[in-house]
Amino acid sequence: MKKILILADNFEDETEKFRKHFEEIEKKSLADTSIYSGKTPEIFIEDEKITSEHILYINPRPEAFNYTRVLTEAMTQTQTSSNLNPSSMFILMKKPYMIKVLTEKDVPSPTQASIATKRGITGLENDIEPPFILKKYSGFELDYIERFESFDDISGLDDLNQEKEFVVIQEIPEGDFYDVLYIDGEKISLKLEEDIWSDGDLSRHYHSLSDSQKQIVEDASKAVGTDICRIRLKGEKVMDMDVRPELEMFEKQSGKNVYGRIADALKEEDEE
Repeated sequence: MKKILILADNFEDETEKFRKHFEEIEKKSLADTSIYSGKTPEIFIEDEKITSEHILYINPRPEAFNYTRVLTEAMTQTQTSSNLNPSSMFILMKKPYMIKVLTEKDVPSPTQASIATKRGITGLENDIEPPFILKKYSGFELDYIERFESFDDISGLDDLNQEKEFVVIQEIPEGDFYDVLYIDGEKISLKLEEDIWSDGDLSRHYHSLSDSQKQIVEDASKAVGTDICRIRLKGEKVMDMDVRPELEMFEKQSGKNVYGRIADALKEEDEE
């Protein structure tokens, strides 16, 4: 009998939604895990050894991304199934590298630049045409998104901590914003009613994608090697990807059985 372990904080509602799809389920924190290195790594959650008989759904906080990648590397050697894998974690953790991978795989994505100091803006006017989006990151976590009409309007970057903070500047492609939950080939798409830099909560509603957008989503997921993720489109370009999709939001706004479909995907992966 397979047991699913949920490794996450503040994930109680989601855990209950998963409960009906597994015979046995338990929720723990990443802080409860231990990794013992050796020729064959061993993973423990409290006193329980993790084996191929377990399925893990991991929803890490951004500050735990590095540890989570180490954990997923150990899981590949213990043949433990999960929604995450180390290679896709590495790609999606590092946003500039993610766009580089997508570009190399011919997945449409916006022209962008990453900078760690305000001086890095010099010369970008020749590569990125305003208006553009500025995203400021602290570590792996997004601090804010803002739209600018001119490079002269950018402010607040004088005190960037080069060791922890960086900025991504992206062109704004034509078309509408979509958040897409990708689950092993299936696409559950929500159209955003406001632009992502708008104040307040974003409003979304279920909306189908065009055939070309569906192919772009499929190609993006294959490019980074993940079967479960959130992909943000603008028109026909991939703006962002995330290994921590908001499952509750997608199920509520789409009316789809999100948890059941993820459970099926995890079970199918486990059987391969």
